[in-house]
Amino acid sequence: MVAVGRAEGCARWDWGERGADRRTAAVLDLAHAVAALQPSATRGDQLLRALRANRARWPLDEVILPAALALAPAGSAALRPFAEALRADVAAHLRARVALPLEPPADAARSTDGLRCTCEDCRGLRAFLHNRRELAWTLRAAEARRRHVLEVAHAAKVDLTFRTERRGSPYSLVCTKTQASYAARVVQREADQAALAKLERPASPSPRRRK
Repeated sequence: MVAVGRAEGCARWDWGERGADRRTAAVLDLAHAVAALQPSATRGDQLLRALRANRARWPLDEVILPAALALAPAGSAALRPFAEALRADVAAHLRARVALPLEPPADAARSTDGLRCTCEDCRGLRAFLHNRRELAWTLRAAEARRRHVLEVAHAAKVDLTFRTERRGSPYSLVCTKTQASYAARVVQREADQAALAKLERPASPSPRRRK
């Protein structure tokens, strides 16, 4: 895309940076750069397609949402079509997530998504997570086995807390279920609703000049 390439050259950004804040700044620089090109609407469409085609580099939550909020709701006439399309992309993403069911766990069962190991200890962990009544599980085992289960559980981000019980030999790893995933979704829902309210806020009318 020649236009987007030209805009990238105008953007005051180090393309080797990986931080979300820097990429948001890049989107804003690119938006203003393409708005200065002619025809701006066509260039804006090209930039939108480039952003949509690479969500790994331009993730909606971490990069595009802050950019959309920074552009909303005012802007130059040349920038406005791109800003509105960017806000529409983010708003659709947020509405879809807000529409998802949000209920606390009905019982003690917890998700095992992400648990890949099938060793005996991890099968025991998986069975415990599936159990609808048990809230705690103790693995009494050598340190290497306890560490393995702990690492697997952390990698899978399961809803558990852990403590080592240093009584007897070998020590025990005590796993206790939590509602961390549900709590995180509640926080995410509140943030999504607040962001949607900002994105959908009508633009304030420009002050009239006195004659």
